[in-house]
Parts: sequence; C-alpha cells; structure tokens
Amino acid sequence: MLQILTLFLPFLVFLQAFPLDNVTDEERTAVFSYLIRYGYLTRLESRSEIKFTEAIKRFQSFFELPVTGVISNDELEIMTKQRCGIPDYLTSRFGVSQAWTKKNLTYHIGAITPKLTEEQVGDTIRNALDIWGAAANLTFTRVSKKEDADIVIFFASGAHEGDTISFDGRGSTLGHAFYPPNGDLHFDMDENWILGKGRGMTDLFSVALHELGHSMGLAHSTVFDAVMYPTYRIGKQLHQDDINAINKLYKTS
Repeated sequence: MLQILTLFLPFLVFLQAFPLDNVTDEERTAVFSYLIRYGYLTRLESRSEIKFTEAIKRFQSFFELPVTGVISNDELEIMTKQRCGIPDYLTSRFGVSQAWTKKNLTYHIGAITPKLTEEQVGDTIRNALDIWGAAANLTFTRVSKKEDADIVIFFASGAHEGDTISFDGRGSTLGHAFYPPNGDLHFDMDENWILGKGRGMTDLFSVALHELGHSMGLAHSTVFDAVMYPTYRIGKQLHQDDINAINKLYKTS
C-alpha cells in the first residue's frame, strides 16, 4: 500500500499545480479523465500544464463558456451531465466523420434492455432511422443476422464486444456509435431506459436519434438545441443545425 501511495503522490501534487478553481482532488482527477476521454487532451499531453490549459480552453470554447483556461463549477456541472461517449474532438477510436457511399443500408438489433419490449426497441430504432433517412435520402432494412448488417445495434454493460471502450454503469455515458463504414451503435445496458420523460430515467428515442447521427457520419455540434449536441436532452426532431449538417454531408440540400 505504501508503495502505491508513493507512486500516486507525485500525480496528486501534479494535479494540485494545475489551473482548477476550488475543487477537490477527486474532482481534479475526474477533470483529467473527462478531457482525455472526450478528445480534448491526450495522455501524453496530460503532464504538460500548457497543454492542460489549452485543453480546458477548447472545452470552454466548445460549450460556449468564458474561455479562461481555469476549471470552475460551471465546467464541472457540464462534465457531470449524462452524455454520448463519442469524443467531441474526433479520434481514431471511432473513425473519421464521413458519409455512407450507398443509399440502402441494413441494420440488426441484438441484445436489448429488459426494461423495454423487443417491439418497443425495434419501433424506436426504426423511427429514429426514418428521421435521418428522410434528411439524408437513405433507406434502412432490418436483417436477422448481424453478419448481413451495415449497422449492428445492441445494449451492453461494462466491457463489451465490438470495441475497447467500456461503459461506466448508470449515469454519465449513455451510448456510443461509430462513423461509416462501420456505423455500429451500442447502448449502456445499465441505464434506466424508458420511452419519454421520467425522473432518473433515460429516453431511448432521444439517445438513439443522437447516436444514429454518428452512424450517419455526423460529429458533435456546439449548438445547444441540436440533436447532435453531446449532452443528453429529450429530442424528438432534428434542429436546423442537424439538417444543415446532414444535407452538407450527403449533398441533399
């Protein structure tokens, strides 16, 4: 135990030297983890105070906060919100934003949450796909075998097949998806999934609509009311910002 503390102590001292305003050591560590996980900072850069300050400024600029380079309660509040697991700044883990090269796509739904029926999940995914399909001039066909699918969709807990990015249990990351030509979408099984609003619950349609935007090739938006904004909110239709983005990607305007 003493050896572990000795190894970790320099990191705590290092964290305390960084520009964080009146936050605990636990919050400092969480800030580092968030910035690395969502593409603002690399692990190699995390030992540099200059790079860390630049990462904070990128985060503040993305979420339209005052660009001070110092973390305060405003930044911490955003960092504790439920959100999509895709980085706000693209990384090779999920691919590069691009369009599908074909118009007719197939999808497969694997394991689902026990909190909803198979019909509810199927209809929800279908409805979300139809919204993006109408905007991008794409069609979707559900197939029974995942080997035949362009987009494989399933619910999973913690570490799961299909990628190396583990889910974190209830709260925080709700799901993640990959850009074409992969397009697969994974939901966190541990969330309290429902259809619609509910205290402490998560609306599957809203998350599916967002994540399928990534499956269509869209990155995150900085527009607060857009479906493709990274933090969770109830959304039933595309914002003009989403429409402009998908039209530009698929040249359908």
